[in-house]
Amino acid sequence: MNKNNSKIKWFSLIRILGLILVLFYHFFKNVLPGGFIGVDIFFVFSGYLITSLVVKEIGEKGSFSLLDFYRRRFLRIFPPLLIMVLFTLPLSMLLPSDYRANIGNQAMAALGFVTNLFEIRSGSSYESQFFPHFYVHTWTLSLEFLFYLLGGFFFFILYKIIKKRSKNKLSDENQFKLIIMLVSLIGAIISIVILELKFNLANPSVTYYSASSHFYPFFIGSLTATLCGIKLTRSQQRIFAKKNKSIPIIFMFVLSVVLVIMARLLTFDNPLTFRIGLIATSLVTALLIVNARILSAVTTAKEPKVLGFLADISYSMYLWHWPLWIVISYFIKNELAAGLLSLVLTTVISAIVYYGIEPWFHGKNLEHLNKYWQDKRIRYGVIGVLAILLIGDITIGTTAKPISDLETSVYNGELVQTSNKIKELGTAGIQMDTIFNSIYASSDFNSPLTGLVSDEEIVEKNIKYADYTIASSDIRGGVTLIGDSVMLGAAQELSDTIPGAVVDAKVSRNYQAGYEVFENLLNTGKLGKYVVIGLGTNPMGGAEGDYINSIIQDLPNGSRLVFIVPYNAKNPTDTLMNTQEFIRDAAKKYDFVTAYEWPTDAQNYVSELEDGVHLIYGKNLKRVYTSGLIKALNSAASKPAKK
Repeated sequence: MNKNNSKIKWFSLIRILGLILVLFYHFFKNVLPGGFIGVDIFFVFSGYLITSLVVKEIGEKGSFSLLDFYRRRFLRIFPPLLIMVLFTLPLSMLLPSDYRANIGNQAMAALGFVTNLFEIRSGSSYESQFFPHFYVHTWTLSLEFLFYLLGGFFFFILYKIIKKRSKNKLSDENQFKLIIMLVSLIGAIISIVILELKFNLANPSVTYYSASSHFYPFFIGSLTATLCGIKLTRSQQRIFAKKNKSIPIIFMFVLSVVLVIMARLLTFDNPLTFRIGLIATSLVTALLIVNARILSAVTTAKEPKVLGFLADISYSMYLWHWPLWIVISYFIKNELAAGLLSLVLTTVISAIVYYGIEPWFHGKNLEHLNKYWQDKRIRYGVIGVLAILLIGDITIGTTAKPISDLETSVYNGELVQTSNKIKELGTAGIQMDTIFNSIYASSDFNSPLTGLVSDEEIVEKNIKYADYTIASSDIRGGVTLIGDSVMLGAAQELSDTIPGAVVDAKVSRNYQAGYEVFENLLNTGKLGKYVVIGLGTNPMGGAEGDYINSIIQDLPNGSRLVFIVPYNAKNPTDTLMNTQEFIRDAAKKYDFVTAYEWPTDAQNYVSELEDGVHLIYGKNLKRVYTSGLIKALNSAASKPAKK
């Protein structure tokens, strides 16, 4: 029986399960679209393990050193992180420059444990990053580090207060556990309440990244540690000794299957994932931990070495898998092949780092490596390679462009929209617009803040295309376009070729946010007789159909409606395809509804859709998009308006 060892058997299974879910989510997303719950498994386990070790230390030693706690935690998480960043930054040079946009700040945010704040401030979506950040996955370390920082300080202050009031070591430990139990329970409830109040389907990533709304797994883990920690009480030892070992085995199997099923069914764009799914994940993980602890106490069987190996390298695997996947998946389009290669390389590199490099940071004497280190040629060679890597990393980080071409196009589109709104202000607005255009079209225009440069193809006015003939004068001056970043990329072309068109497009806008814009324009009397809706690339868990219906029902009589069928060449999710069919069905059902089949046009230029979605990369995409939309408007004009 394994009673009080800090190395508890079968805990490895929990770490490995969390890792597998995360890896499958990134490598084979269609298999486990909710595999991101593996992160919450890590959080609960971390809260449990840290609290258990602190309680055990106080119970056995009668003391707690805050500095030693911080030192151990820092050496556990920072050296592997530093190694990963040092070696993966050069890999970004294998990719197009858009993948390296702002990568220096990404790396600094990762090393500073503030990636979650960096991602929130950058406004990027956890799932919908068309050029994924190299170190976005380190957002989890931000919360881990904060838990170590605040938790360690709280443990220290609590220990000091209790120590002054009592001289009985057992009493100290019990009081310590009781207060942690109460604080953890209250903390978990507060964090969950913040989650429920703060959650916004229009931008769920903020809730996901935020510590205040995603700290409850740590509290649940801490609470579990006070009830059934690494160090068992005498009563727990007596109770567990009577347990049939088959019971915790069955429970562990069932609970693991439940988590896998949840990873299969949950999706990031479903509000139930946040309001129920992630919370349920934490609770199931807590039960899994308790059963693993019981199993460790009631069985003498040794944990298979392969489990210990995978658990040991799990942290390094988590760090390395994402940058490697980004690079490999760019060159290997077959998901299975790219995933398997990424898995193999991640495992090999992680093992080398864990067994060959990390021990140096912990002051361990590696005799099998020391003999090589004594050779000056090897020693100086390693130092030279590290110096070159460091210089290269600094160069890459400082010379990378501040924003991607996609973001530049988005800002250009927003400037166009601003210009059009200025025109509505009258004479003064026209004068301001003239000044605006002269600045915008200047070849000297270059903003260090946004990285914008003039683009002749975008700013040139009155571009003429044969396909841009508007058949009905009814269309002129009466078109309202509401869209997302896809439409935003063609804002200039749409404004130039559809006289009087009002374009309102925004990055990451989904159907809920789009409907709010539609409703506001309707209530203020600013909605045109022709309404174009270009949304759907930012999923929201299947609720798109409800908002499409609401737009159709709320459309004023005498108006016509054009829906642009969304398209994603690289990630055609079930939600997106359902939205496509919903639009097509609506166009068949209602005479005043027209569907513009953007997928049909886009597929002819799919090689220019570098990210599978946006219009900024090829020379033809904006022209084809605008031309096709005008044809759809002409088609709508030939049909009856809503009665």
